[in-house]
Amino acid sequence: MKNSIDVRVEFSFKGVDYDPAATIDLDLMMEKGGKLVDLYSYLARQHNIDTYSYLYDAMESHDISFDKPTGLASRCFSDGAFDQQAFEQLWFEEKETQALIDIAKHHLQIDEIDQHPEVMQALLAAYQAGKAQR
Repeated sequence: MKNSIDVRVEFSFKGVDYDPAATIDLDLMMEKGGKLVDLYSYLARQHNIDTYSYLYDAMESHDISFDKPTGLASRCFSDGAFDQQAFEQLWFEEKETQALIDIAKHHLQIDEIDQHPEVMQALLAAYQAGKAQR
């Protein structure tokens, strides 16, 4: 399932109301940089706001609101708040788990890994041992 979330920050500057908003493709962001970027600068770029301006400073002084999380993002969303670090961790865990499922399918011809928890545990142990040796 696709991981996304809507972000918005409402603020006023010099008597003008601003409401920059965007739907963020969290998978794309994670695949590009391995982490979520600063959301203020992301919104600024999306709405042609110079990050070296007083307008940007005014925007940063207001909280970003989050809405409509999908996928793993919904597990990191509570009462309008989004835990970015928790999402990043879950995203990497999900990616690792999917890689192990793919290995089980390709090398062991196991299509339903849930029916073979001992195999999944062995694959996970092997993965962690290899990761620890780096």
